[in-house]
Amino acid sequence: MTSSLRQRIRLNKSSLPLLLSLGLFLLALTPRIFDLGGFLTIDEIKWTKGAGQFLLALHSGDLAQTYWHFFPGVTTTWGEVIVLWLSWLLLGAKENMPDYVNAVVSHPEQNIFLFRLSGAVLSSFFAPGVYLIGRRLSGDWSAALAGAFIALNPFLLAHSRIVNGDAIAAGFMLLSVLAFLRFAQTKGRGMLILSAIMGGLALLTKLPAPVLAPFIGLVSFIEWFKDRQDKKKTISWLKYLLVWSGIVAITFILLFPSMWVTPINTFQMMFQDSFDVGEIGEGHLSFFQGEISTDPGWSFYLWAIGFRLTPIVILGLILLPLAFFLPGGKEHRYLISILSIYIIFIYLFGGVSPKKADRYVMAIVPALDVLAAIGYAQLFNFSMFSAKKGLKIGLGVSLTFILGVFFVIPYAPYYLNYYNPLLGGIEQAAKKVPVGWGEGLEQTANWLNAQPNAGNLLVSAWYSDIFFPYFDGQKVSFSSSGKSQLTSDYVVFYINQVQRQQPDLGLITYFQNQEPAFTVKNKGVEWAWVYPAPKMAYQAGGKTKIEGRAQLMGYTTPDKIPVGDKIPITLYLKTLGELPPNETLDVRLKLPDGNVVGDWKNITILSNVWQANALIEWQGTLSLPNNIAPGLYRLDAGLKAADSDERFARFEWQKEEDGWLLVDNLVEDGN
Repeated sequence: MTSSLRQRIRLNKSSLPLLLSLGLFLLALTPRIFDLGGFLTIDEIKWTKGAGQFLLALHSGDLAQTYWHFFPGVTTTWGEVIVLWLSWLLLGAKENMPDYVNAVVSHPEQNIFLFRLSGAVLSSFFAPGVYLIGRRLSGDWSAALAGAFIALNPFLLAHSRIVNGDAIAAGFMLLSVLAFLRFAQTKGRGMLILSAIMGGLALLTKLPAPVLAPFIGLVSFIEWFKDRQDKKKTISWLKYLLVWSGIVAITFILLFPSMWVTPINTFQMMFQDSFDVGEIGEGHLSFFQGEISTDPGWSFYLWAIGFRLTPIVILGLILLPLAFFLPGGKEHRYLISILSIYIIFIYLFGGVSPKKADRYVMAIVPALDVLAAIGYAQLFNFSMFSAKKGLKIGLGVSLTFILGVFFVIPYAPYYLNYYNPLLGGIEQAAKKVPVGWGEGLEQTANWLNAQPNAGNLLVSAWYSDIFFPYFDGQKVSFSSSGKSQLTSDYVVFYINQVQRQQPDLGLITYFQNQEPAFTVKNKGVEWAWVYPAPKMAYQAGGKTKIEGRAQLMGYTTPDKIPVGDKIPITLYLKTLGELPPNETLDVRLKLPDGNVVGDWKNITILSNVWQANALIEWQGTLSLPNNIAPGLYRLDAGLKAADSDERFARFEWQKEEDGWLLVDNLVEDGN
């Protein structure tokens, strides 16, 4: 072999890691930027407004306003701000910056790709980063496979392309841990600095990044314990830990402008908002195993993360214990142990708060990807094929291909909808854990926009902030009482809402008893529903109710009531308890002197509709006498015994303007 050929081979070998890193980057980037602006998800409106506030604070010099949330979300926000600023230079420089920023933020459905782009690109560096740092810890092949798993992990991929910071924080945390382990192996200062910078960026991004501090402290203690007889090393590890902490703090301060001007106030707001806004200590309604609670318990994350794994990764994890039973896995045992402790740390951190969601422990997922890759490495450590590199490469390419073709591409662009098929996929996930991030609501808006007279339709929708940007009609709030929904033309429900029975089971059941006008389906599961609403004419203000029986939500009557006619009236009631069989509803008109007139006849049979905690329509007719004088009269509804004309309870109007009806002399043609 000539010297020039040997030199060329050495050159090719030295450039291979860079080429492989580039390949991993592109493998991660491609699905992340595909159809990047197709729909909105929960919380993204809040993040886009935060980015706008951050940029305008930099522009005005009021740096204290760069604090916009307790996360604090700064790393992701910097990326959004850079893209937003560049877009202003390229597209909107004729406008002043505040006007341009406000215009972009006001139309998230048109501009969300601008806010997502930086996160998609930044998260694509995590796959090659894991490979470059991890190749000296677990070997080239294992590290490259781990990078591929992270690049195509459906859960990480989904959150990398929406604006929320969880995937970014998880990536920085893993790089920080791997770099620190590499430092422990070599004592190279560069890795210590890199670990600290990654830790600072994670801390700037989102919870649960603070768990890094005690974990790095534990790793330092383990390293010291291994050499505890050497006093110099004891002092050295304390110094390393202090240096790491100092660089983390410097990174945090340097990149957080609010810390430059009001550091104490910034920390105070972060701490206070964590509990007041983030409700970390309180929890919120969550769905788990068919039950609704404010704290689903410690087992929640076992299911939540299990549903987010792929069979490829699970098989790798099953192979992992081989490293502890066969001699060839010795080189991996320490890394496996440390990453396992890291996963436990995050699990415990997430389990402490009653407020739980799968993304809160997302940092577990890339660590599992690394461990799964090590598990596959054991196949070669303990087999006759261990020396055959071609087989290793073939297995790595095959696993990557399967991961992409079967667990990524079929879910594009709704990667959030991937759930582990070994656990029953999305159908079982919908029965056990919260699902749905708002994806699909844009489809309901598009359907409504295609209806006749769409611009005049009154629609009430759950997750309204990510539905209404796509809708051309009239907005109606989604009230907790359900009154506004009843006055609408259509109501849009979403799967996450229905799972948690928000805002009220009776309201959900009322609409579910109807046939939806439009349904969004995904992988055989109904995701969102558009229901016709009754267009209730009048809302009852306040809590107009009879204790233990029902609350009057509102009613529908003709605009003008003709004298001497039978008038259809529909009352909408939220039941508060059982209705005894000897009680019935009675509706009359109240005269100015306090007396009531009219003859009420129920059309709705009470026993067929009355259930506790339900929303019901109660229909009947009111016949008015011919001698009643035209004018305004008040609707008078209440309960009476079935065998008596005497009222024993009334729905007392809470507002003076409620309940008035116009009685008029109308000719037969209604003119």
